[in-house]
Amino acid sequence: MLDLAVAYTQRHWDDVRRINTKQAGFSDAKFEQVYGRAGAFPRLEEDHHWITTVTPVDPAHWAVTGAIVAWDYLDGGVKSTNVACARWDVDAIHGTAPVTGVQSKDGRGNQRLEGWLPASDFGRVVASFCG
Repeated sequence: MLDLAVAYTQRHWDDVRRINTKQAGFSDAKFEQVYGRAGAFPRLEEDHHWITTVTPVDPAHWAVTGAIVAWDYLDGGVKSTNVACARWDVDAIHGTAPVTGVQSKDGRGNQRLEGWLPASDFGRVVASFCG
């Protein structure tokens, strides 16, 4: 899971395709369309995965819940934080962890905040938004 966050942040699209199998068919151009080109606006700057629960399904599989907390640059270089509640289905045998977006407590899919939320606040914000 941490490898996946690093892969998004460093734009290692081959690693993203390998780990998040739901995006295995994305081309590099599609990733840049969705997450922005390095140095361009808008773009994903850093991807953070905040884990709230880990539930074993069997010895090699876990259901992991939490949120993706993304520091973005919007048009004009405005800093923003996007919080998206998520579930990862971790398969240790194959080294995959496809992610599924889940509804927040208030039924929205994600929450955008002004500026970059300090990492020390991730837990509080994820708990209040995602549950």
